[in-house]
Amino acid sequence: ATASIVDRHVLARGSQERVVDNIIRKDKEERPDLIILTPTCTSSILQEDLQNFVDRASIISDSNVIFADVDHYQVNEIQAADRTLEQVVRYYLDRCHRQKKLDKFLTDAPSVNIIGIFTLGFHNQHDCRELRRLLRDLDIEINQIIPEGGSVEDLKNLPKAWFNLIPYREVGLMTAMYLNKEYGMPYISTAPMGAVDM
Repeated sequence: ATASIVDRHVLARGSQERVVDNIIRKDKEERPDLIILTPTCTSSILQEDLQNFVDRASIISDSNVIFADVDHYQVNEIQAADRTLEQVVRYYLDRCHRQKKLDKFLTDAPSVNIIGIFTLGFHNQHDCRELRRLLRDLDIEINQIIPEGGSVEDLKNLPKAWFNLIPYREVGLMTAMYLNKEYGMPYISTAPMGAVDM
């Protein structure tokens, strides 16, 4: 993450050059697959066109650059994470669809995407381990786990799963609803508590 101090120069002329320069610098230094530009209170107060910043940086950058279109005045960080995850998934699946690189054929064996596991959650790692064990006991393969441990290049494989599992209501539901609408993928948004009568 890169932070900038607002000075009177920025207040007078905006921060477009500085933001675009920072995106390009990070692209050269880190070589990330994806750079996400998020709004701040300063950019909102200045009414800056952040999508324009992203468009300009995308021309020069080797990384994919997207704008996290979230209103930080109306949503908290968890809601913003849910919306941003959906935007990232949508961006990559739309891109693969346009490039005709999207494989929509389901896996041979029953498989699932676990959506919403991330390091900020208190018990997420333990829950993920338990979900893996439970699904293995049911002979259901794990197709993808996102965002934790996932890669943006692997997002194209999301539609191959038979269904999506959303263990937490906070993050992942918007992505599951998008995948259901666009690819007809069913989802379970009730956290499984265990198996009965196995």
